[in-house]
Amino acid sequence: MHPGGPFWKNKHDHTWSIPKGEGAGDEDPLATARREFEEEVGPLPAGDFIALEPIVQKGNKKVTAGQ
Repeated sequence: MHPGGPFWKNKHDHTWSIPKGEGAGDEDPLATARREFEEEVGPLPAGDFIALEPIVQKGNKKVTAGQ
């Protein structure tokens, strides 16, 4: 997905990312991902999901993703 707002309006190179957000308490990571995707993109993805290895960003934030 592409960030919104006037700052990103004409900036397309190297600005794409995945939909992201925090889980609610003990919410399943896949349920979190599906909810965030629907909130930010619209239609829910379907099919088989594959969990990817989590990464830790510079600020010590853990990011979990799937494909």
